[in-house]
Parts: sequence; structure tokens; C-alpha cells
Amino acid sequence: MSQARLRELADAVAATINADEWSLPFVATRSYRPHYVAAGDALEVCIRPFKRERVGPVGRVKSEWHYTIDIVVMRKCEFRDNDQVDPLLDLSYALADRFEADASGNQRKVLTSPLARVVKVEDMPAAYAWEYALDDQFTSVKRLTVQVVE
Repeated sequence: MSQARLRELADAVAATINADEWSLPFVATRSYRPHYVAAGDALEVCIRPFKRERVGPVGRVKSEWHYTIDIVVMRKCEFRDNDQVDPLLDLSYALADRFEADASGNQRKVLTSPLARVVKVEDMPAAYAWEYALDDQFTSVKRLTVQVVE
């Protein structure tokens, strides 16, 4: 069940992103191993279901789970050209901000049944994430931790 939940959460993150308008055009897709193949200056946003972890029991029959999902932004670019890199960084941070708690401190929901909340948004190395890196490629990874009690 938990592996299926990880896929479901990744799809929900992609759907949330695709429902909004962004500064650059793209369609977010789920991918287990994001790999950018430069096609001109195409922008790719991949949602990677990364891992699941049981945190512990909640009551007698339920457990708390943390699911980790990466938002990977990739595009071929020249790193010496700030006019190419700045909009990609801006987009990357805007995507992460979409999942931060709101002004009242309420955590963002990804699913409502079961209730899935984003409890942590992390920056992986901005502009060049070694895990996904290729030469002359912008890669930024934002990592979401989603809490589910089930």
C-alpha cells in the first residue's frame, strides 16, 4: 500500500503544479529517474517519487509515514549567462514556495483522503544538483517531505 501511496502523492504533486500558471511554460511529469535529453531549450520539470519511511505508530492501528518527493527542474543553459539561469532559479524557488506553509502556518495539503500534508521543503544544491547533473545543464531539486497517517 505504501509504495502505491508514494506514486499517488507524486501524481498529486504533479497535478498541483500543472494546475497553476508559472513564469515559464512546462508540464510536470512523474519520473523515477529524471534524465534530461537536451532538445533545444526545452524545460523539463519532473516529479520523482523518492522514498517512504515509517515514522512510528499513531494510536493502536495507524502509523505515521513520511514520503519524500523531489521536484526536479532541468534545462540546457550556459551557466555564465545570468539571463538564462535567473529565470530557472526563480521558477525553482516558486515551485518550492507553492508547497510551503501558508501565512497562517497551515501546512499545504497534497491529498485529502488520507490527509497528506507537506511538512518540510528542502533545497538541494541550487543550479547544479550532482545527483542529476550533466555538463551545461541547469538542474535544481526541491525535496518535499509529505506526512500521512494511515
